[in-house]
Amino acid sequence: GWSALAVSNGGVFKSAAVPVISTNRMVSKAAMNWTITGKGNIRLLSWNQPNAAMTSVRLFSASGKLIHTFENANQVAGSHAMSISLKEFASGGYVLQAKCADQARSTIIEKQ
Repeated sequence: GWSALAVSNGGVFKSAAVPVISTNRMVSKAAMNWTITGKGNIRLLSWNQPNAAMTSVRLFSASGKLIHTFENANQVAGSHAMSISLKEFASGGYVLQAKCADQARSTIIEKQ
């Protein structure tokens, strides 16, 4: 599941998923409403950001080694979605990290 992050106004970004990594650091409202869906080789990551910001989506091994960068670019304000293919990666557990400005979320994904 996605990690829960505190926002500068004292709220918490909510997710229906079970938290994996939690942090209390303050973050801006640069990105909100991150969701990831799908199973198997294809996952869909979607989010909404009210402001333009640098955005990255990266895949790490269970030991923390960077395996692949899916996105690393400045994104305009608005709704975004990206399809992530895990087809080329070996079976096992990975950490998918999405960052927008100073907000980061991570989830554990399992590749069969």
